[in-house]
Amino acid sequence: MRIGSLLVLAGAIGLVAHPGVAPGGDPKAAEAAVIAIQRGGGFVDPAKTPFAHYWFTVAKDGSWELKPLKGESKKGKLGADVVEKWVKDIEAGGFRTLKSNPALGAADESYLDITLRMNGKKERKRIRLEEKLAQTLDRRILELGKVDR
Repeated sequence: MRIGSLLVLAGAIGLVAHPGVAPGGDPKAAEAAVIAIQRGGGFVDPAKTPFAHYWFTVAKDGSWELKPLKGESKKGKLGADVVEKWVKDIEAGGFRTLKSNPALGAADESYLDITLRMNGKKERKRIRLEEKLAQTLDRRILELGKVDR
């Protein structure tokens, strides 16, 4: 009973993120993304480190948005060839062979949720931030958004 109440409370105050919706974002925009990446996990003060949790999406037309848990979003545009390169780099980084671990957020471990939508197919994996692919993507996203850590 108490656990159920705690989950309802956590969901009500926004501690539990719905995977198909960007925090404070538009669910339709998240569904239209070619690449959707959510960084989460770990108890962090968003006022001190706002990009410890973020939502990053790239649309087919190259429009991207980086939305921290707290603070202003950053937006930009990539060329279509750059979007395809990102997808190829993610796949070459071992995305298809990595095992997804949905329990990482509940285990208070930092993670990246990576969703690729290509050719009518959607694949989503949650991986540890320590994975080489996760570190590469995290660094690339923060460089693109010109975020200092």
